[in-house]
Amino acid sequence: MGRKKTVFEWQRDAPEEEEQEGRASRGNAKREEQVRKELVKQLLSLSARERGRLPLSEVVLEALDEVSRMQGQKRRHSSHRRQMLHIAGLLRYEELEPVRAALAKKR
Repeated sequence: MGRKKTVFEWQRDAPEEEEQEGRASRGNAKREEQVRKELVKQLLSLSARERGRLPLSEVVLEALDEVSRMQGQKRRHSSHRRQMLHIAGLLRYEELEPVRAALAKKR
């Protein structure tokens, strides 16, 4: 049977840099998710014609159209919220800088 490690030896075995990166990346991921949610709200405030001019994929545009059709149900059903979260997840795979630049031009 081996000897039990002391607290000091456990801390020495784990590299501190990896622990710091793990904590920072989780916080960054949450901040990026919040930014995407706000971007979805901005996109929904635009008309369908204006959204069509933005550099977004067809999948995202169709999902935005679906949410627009659900606007009357938003207070009664959680499907509206789920669809908005779905769009925020889809935006994870999109290039957002051109979209932000286009939105800034419109305002």
